[in-house]
Amino acid sequence: QEAGTVVVEFDTASTDGTSFPRVWSLNSSAVSNTVELIGDTGNDIRAYNYNGTTAVWNADILNDAALLPSIRAALAFTNGDGAATINGGNVITSSATEVVAFDTLSLGGNRVGAQLLNGHLKSIQYFPRRLTDAQLQELTS
Repeated sequence: QEAGTVVVEFDTASTDGTSFPRVWSLNSSAVSNTVELIGDTGNDIRAYNYNGTTAVWNADILNDAALLPSIRAALAFTNGDGAATINGGNVITSSATEVVAFDTLSLGGNRVGAQLLNGHLKSIQYFPRRLTDAQLQELTS
């Protein structure tokens, strides 16, 4: 898919302070091209897009995720148009997204089984198109 939206509900205790755990990750076969919802070493949740050479989108969408009992997040993407929101809040957008055809969806870790989520995935939905910002907010409220 070269466009899509992933909506997920999850909780997280925290990161281990040294890795970047994946809530979910869409990858190409080479693992070098990704669109991901990740945690970082400061317990923030980030929208992340790597084009094989560099991170073209790396945006905080929630600070200190460990403080929330449950998180509903949506990340939508197509070339040149990315959007993410958490719990119906403001939509963070990017015009720098670079998307290739993905063939693998990894849940709770990356494609090679590392950088694991310290929490629980409660539900996940995938839409094979870039939903509107209003739809992202509605689905995460």
